[in-house]
Amino acid sequence: MDQWAQRYGRKNADNTRRLKPNTYRFVAQFWQDVVISSPPVITHPGARQQDAIDLMFPSLVAASRNVVRDIVRYGCGVFTNDTAYRPGSLDPRFYYPVARPERGEYMGAIAAVPFTEGATANVADRLAVTQYQQGSAKASKTVYALNGQTVGAVKESFDDAILAHPVLITWGEGEFGESWYSDIEEYVIDLHRRESLVSEALDRHTNPHLAVHEATFKVGTDGKVTVAQDGMILPIPDGADVAPQYVTWDAEFGAQETAMDRAVERIQRFTAIAPVLTQHRQDGHEFNVPSGSALRRLSLVTVQRINTVREALTVGMRTALAENMITAAGAGLEAPTLDADKIKIEWPLPLFAAEDDDEEPGDVND
Repeated sequence: MDQWAQRYGRKNADNTRRLKPNTYRFVAQFWQDVVISSPPVITHPGARQQDAIDLMFPSLVAASRNVVRDIVRYGCGVFTNDTAYRPGSLDPRFYYPVARPERGEYMGAIAAVPFTEGATANVADRLAVTQYQQGSAKASKTVYALNGQTVGAVKESFDDAILAHPVLITWGEGEFGESWYSDIEEYVIDLHRRESLVSEALDRHTNPHLAVHEATFKVGTDGKVTVAQDGMILPIPDGADVAPQYVTWDAEFGAQETAMDRAVERIQRFTAIAPVLTQHRQDGHEFNVPSGSALRRLSLVTVQRINTVREALTVGMRTALAENMITAAGAGLEAPTLDADKIKIEWPLPLFAAEDDDEEPGDVND
């Protein structure tokens, strides 16, 4: 997970590239935008429950964006409920599920989050460790002193903290899911390498050379040409009807551009981003979309993935809303009981609601 965090944060160890575009972050932010750009409508038949949902809604939407980002880069995302009426999210790097793999039994979770309490910025000096037990509303929470990688003395302890259980959403196999980055890493490396090579070659080719007549060269007794300047002067044979001039080249990079296009296409294929949505050429051809219906067909792979991600989010959002009331009640606040099965979440149409001229409004759901 640290590796994927570095990719997302542009902290790659590879310093050999001239250009450092952040393709990983683009992929994650694209999916944040298309999944959560239009938040869902969340309703409950109970009036008090609906009021509670409305209070939690802004925080839930913000947490959902973070969960989508983490699903893309890590393969999993975690909703948390440590603050009453404010569902949040937790970086999965600090979340450890406790399970018995041989039985497929989930027993609980441990969240170990480093944070800063002192005056030193960006240096964690505390470690908050919260242990959740499946089926229990209570959790033990302990804050330790932290010195680098060394855990020190206990600073605070809350043995009966009332905190709702975190909600883990995974993508793929395994307890932590599978990162979308793992399928595109080699193509991203190849794309960035080729872009850097082309950029460097363009600089070389566009740097003008000076062409002068051979007679203007002065050769010293040591055989060296005294007018040459870093190899940037080209000789013109004497008698040639050519005036001294600057010479430039137009480099041909067709093969490199084709290779870069193919790398982009594979990145989009493995992350289910329809090329038409980024205006990237496909098979060397520009997109010319004549209608909304055609745009929907070209975007089908992305729409399907949006719906799949939203289905996973819906389950997690329902649970996060319901369990947050446990935290609110433990904090002594008025908190109605929320039945997750009665929470209705309706998502808007993914991406667009474009219509053809022969379609009536409302047909976009077909």
